[in-house]
Amino acid sequence: MSLALSLVLTAAVRDFALRRQLLDTADSSRKLHSRNIPRLGGIAIVCAFFIALAKGMFFDGDLVRSAFLHDPLRVATLGGGAAALALLGLADDLRNLSARWKLLGQIGVAAGVFAAGTRITAVVCPGVGRVELSAFALPVTVLWIVGVVNAMNLIDGLDGLAGGVSALALGTIAGIAAFSGDLVTAAILVVALGAVLGFLRYNFHPASIFMGDAGSMFLGYLVAVSALVVCQEPSNPVAMEVPLAILALPIADTSLSIARRILRGRSIFSADREHIHHALLDAGISHRQAVLILCGVSALFCAVALAAAFAGGPFVAAVAFALCACAALALRKVRFLGSEGRRGLGEERRRNRALRDAVKTMAGRLRGATTVPEVLELLAPIPEVVSARRMVAFVPAAGLRRDFHAGHSTHDGPVFSARFDIGRPAFADVEVHWNDGRNRIDRDDEIAIQRICVFVERALRRIDP
Repeated sequence: MSLALSLVLTAAVRDFALRRQLLDTADSSRKLHSRNIPRLGGIAIVCAFFIALAKGMFFDGDLVRSAFLHDPLRVATLGGGAAALALLGLADDLRNLSARWKLLGQIGVAAGVFAAGTRITAVVCPGVGRVELSAFALPVTVLWIVGVVNAMNLIDGLDGLAGGVSALALGTIAGIAAFSGDLVTAAILVVALGAVLGFLRYNFHPASIFMGDAGSMFLGYLVAVSALVVCQEPSNPVAMEVPLAILALPIADTSLSIARRILRGRSIFSADREHIHHALLDAGISHRQAVLILCGVSALFCAVALAAAFAGGPFVAAVAFALCACAALALRKVRFLGSEGRRGLGEERRRNRALRDAVKTMAGRLRGATTVPEVLELLAPIPEVVSARRMVAFVPAAGLRRDFHAGHSTHDGPVFSARFDIGRPAFADVEVHWNDGRNRIDRDDEIAIQRICVFVERALRRIDP
């Protein structure tokens, strides 16, 4: 039922978003789509899931209803937390929340899961045996849930990739739950799987709708918590390789992204165009092929997880190790690994720190601005900050324009320009011009200017709501 509902609701949500102009705009160098696309597909997934789940709980036969009502805490933990994060993601899709507020919300929901009794109390490590977590149970549980939620969000960079990886993970965990006798969790995950598959009909390349943060957070939570529910029992602590193998691809991509940003002096919350899927595209692989390759890799790791859950033993461990080694070699082949040293990390790190300090200084001054002209005058340092030749700021409604030039420039090459909208929909904008020979915008410069534009928007809305 969730599959049919998702097919209908996704089309309806897509049409609604188009009418209301609730779109993901192609306004950043890291984005791969060249046209504006509706971004509220997560609403269709969530609604299809809960409608189908409610039907199973209240309107299907006595056997199904009694199975759900026999363990209401489990249903509430999976459904309630998923709904909370879906609402948080929807707020971000509509209002563009800061990364820190989203993180706080995710931590709060994860702590609620721990309080409800779903937690990692001990782990089994190969060669070590059972390790009791004791006081570390709370931070480890929160880290797992928050990490998986954000990993699913970060991997949502190609049409159908997050949906495909989520579907594989949900199906794998549902299989483990069913064979373990946990039919309630298995049924919940099958309902979610149907909702995802219906959405993928519209999300596979070329996508006509994106799931947005509402969808990625919802699915990430379901996968993270259901893995704990299925694998973590007081008498049978989780074998680390099972959930880690199921989510090997998003976990690896997220871990490498965080390490890369720290090494380069960027904020770990800053988006970039250097994920695994970007490396495949840069290697000449088509969009659709990249999605199929990564889903295939994820399917192989899910198969290893099933083997580890039902059989285990040294052979499965050897296969998992070989698969990881092959994946690492493939990443090196497409130059995803091993290129950091050639890029002058030390210099890049110092430059990014300087950019962040400059943005922080401008943000502090913008918070104290009291007039629109004053806000525009505070943008004068931008050309120096991003090594540009010139910057022009416009506020059409106020009839204001300011033109700022760098104090000195040793370059005299062709001009490359980039425009940044302020507000959604835009009510002001900034144009930056470089003549240092570049033919595309530097991602670190882009991040800095986008952050400045966020603070400019807040200042202008505060001054003239």
